[in-house]
Amino acid sequence: MKLFFLFALLSIGFGIQAQTKKLTDFSKLKISGRMEATLYASDSNYIEIINKGNDFDIDKLELVYKGDELIIKYLGSTLVDLNIEMAIYSKGLKQISAHQGAIVTGSKSLNLNGDKLTLEVFAGGTIEVNSNANWIEANVKQGGSISLKGKTDHLDLSIATGGYIAASFLEAKKVKAEIKFGGEIICHAINYLDAKIVSGGEINYKGNPEVNKTIKLGGKVVQL
Repeated sequence: MKLFFLFALLSIGFGIQAQTKKLTDFSKLKISGRMEATLYASDSNYIEIINKGNDFDIDKLELVYKGDELIIKYLGSTLVDLNIEMAIYSKGLKQISAHQGAIVTGSKSLNLNGDKLTLEVFAGGTIEVNSNANWIEANVKQGGSISLKGKTDHLDLSIATGGYIAASFLEAKKVKAEIKFGGEIICHAINYLDAKIVSGGEINYKGNPEVNKTIKLGGKVVQL
């Protein structure tokens, strides 16, 4: 279901405008395009958008709901840097996706908890969050990066065709790390690490876990 929103408009200064809109409940978030978003925990769901330039057309910003997923994208070229910043306030998230150069950052006070958190980056996106979820799954495809801090019982990390996952500040009891066709993972495994590399890549790990290592057609696994 597509919903096109009318935003309350506030003038902050010359060339800078802010729009605010309430949102319905969602637990999954996907942002596509070269824009920046900061996530905040809140008792209500809403979004604030700061337009810092004259080239951004608010009418081309599309907010789409698919079930409990909120999709934010800008109609037009995904290669254009959008001169906007978004602050997204939500009651809780269990899945975050950043595509086509989107940058999604959790605020310092935001800690994503729960049974499972899924993070997905595609084609140059970036995600940086703190989490103490019981199970964390992070995937990077065709370039981009994910940065994680916190603690978890189970951590599943995967990179396909380039990218970077930084999880050295996320203590995980069990880690499964897999790279196909290039990329780099840094993780902190306490009890067990299952590391697999196919066709190039590098997995670096902290801690003294039991290690199961599989390397095919190049790559390396290194204890830091």
